[in-house]
Amino acid sequence: SVDGRWRDEEFEKFEFASDFDAEGLQNIYHTYGLGVPLIGIRKHLEQSSRPDEAYYPQGLALPLTAFITTAIETEVPEQGQRSVIKLIDPLEQTEIQVADRFAPLESDISTPLAYYLDDPLLGNNWFSTAALLNGDFARQFGGLYMLEPYDSTKIPVVMVHGFWSSPMTWTEMFNDLRADKSIRDNYQFWFYLYPSGQPFWFSARQMREDLAAARQQLDPHGHSAALNDMVLVGHSMGGLISRLQTINSQNRFWELVSDGDINELRGDPETRQRVRDTLYFDANPAIARVITIGTPHRGSNVSNSLTRWLSQKLFSLPSNLSNEYGRIVKQNPAYFKSHMLEITTSTDALSPSSRFFEAMLAAETSQRVQYHNIIGVYGKRGATSWFGGSKELSDGVVSVESAQAEDAVSELHVPSEHSSVHQHPLAVLEVKRILHEHLTQSHQVPRNEATREYYVSPAAHAEETPPTQTPSDAGPLTPAGR
Repeated sequence: SVDGRWRDEEFEKFEFASDFDAEGLQNIYHTYGLGVPLIGIRKHLEQSSRPDEAYYPQGLALPLTAFITTAIETEVPEQGQRSVIKLIDPLEQTEIQVADRFAPLESDISTPLAYYLDDPLLGNNWFSTAALLNGDFARQFGGLYMLEPYDSTKIPVVMVHGFWSSPMTWTEMFNDLRADKSIRDNYQFWFYLYPSGQPFWFSARQMREDLAAARQQLDPHGHSAALNDMVLVGHSMGGLISRLQTINSQNRFWELVSDGDINELRGDPETRQRVRDTLYFDANPAIARVITIGTPHRGSNVSNSLTRWLSQKLFSLPSNLSNEYGRIVKQNPAYFKSHMLEITTSTDALSPSSRFFEAMLAAETSQRVQYHNIIGVYGKRGATSWFGGSKELSDGVVSVESAQAEDAVSELHVPSEHSSVHQHPLAVLEVKRILHEHLTQSHQVPRNEATREYYVSPAAHAEETPPTQTPSDAGPLTPAGR
């Protein structure tokens, strides 16, 4: 039987974690103690009473620890005791009671993550590329994802990927953060997927809608205080999308496209409402902190005439966006003074000459939000310089000048190129520091375990063993011994 947050009927099969060697993760978190670490593969349930069912990806692999205990046979007392295999979630429970003492459980929380990444759709760049080039393909998978059950007492950390990427880019950071017991006891991690080929202001509108829908579905009566302390972590363009969740637009963005009255806009009601929601919005009061990593707050010089021409040839917006916005521009001739609504790709949107960045930096922000910033510094020319990357000090894609945010309460420079700055150990440590700081400043009371009398000496079961290093360029999973 499964103890804890999951139910027996939610699992399709189980594997021994020891049958696999997890690769592709820098750190492997394996603790020693009693029990046998397993990988539980969750099945997708079409009918479920869980309000969070819609947010679980198919084929989700979860860490479990099998432990054999005994129970009295109550129905047939003369048969005495029987053995019972308990499957325990090591992310929720790290100890097991044996007689009158507590002993540590053996656990492996990294191998199930590598097992999940072995999926051919998720474990390589094919998905990220398809989602970049084909907006309709990305829309099929877009939205919020959870890898653990929703918990109304834990603060959500929403991780937003960047350009030409997907939620899988957060694997290293996620693996390291949840290995910290204080963090996993007090935070839950959500991941946001969006079509990265479309202009980021469209994605920001969709994220506002998706966060509001999740709030309504998961906490319809507003009982969860933890949902009001949300933290967003955005890499690259994901940082722009995250920041836009904390801004009061007023008239700033509408004035970029028209001097007219938005109420006089002609077109079908649904499209007019989407235009309004894209350019008029309020800060989400539930977001208390935003961490931006390698974010082009003033655009990127990688957006130039060559890359914009290529993106226009290769990228396609979701058909509903390209058709609707093109139609409304035609229905309102001479109404728009800029072509912002006609911008077709994220590369166009990231141009440093775009007035959207100026308006965004000058906009009113939520009074309660705190911003933190992490900047990659790779040199004056990075791997993308042949594509037109900045010749300024930069991470190869975003210049240090563009990445700076004057309203950030902390800023860290990390020696890394753009594509991996959020995976750098210093960036992970900084996010960990910020989450601990947030926990002490929020109104949430951190969960603390009661003092235990251990069955074995404390020195023999440190909460985490030193992480095992594996090559960063290796595949995600191989059978043990091969």
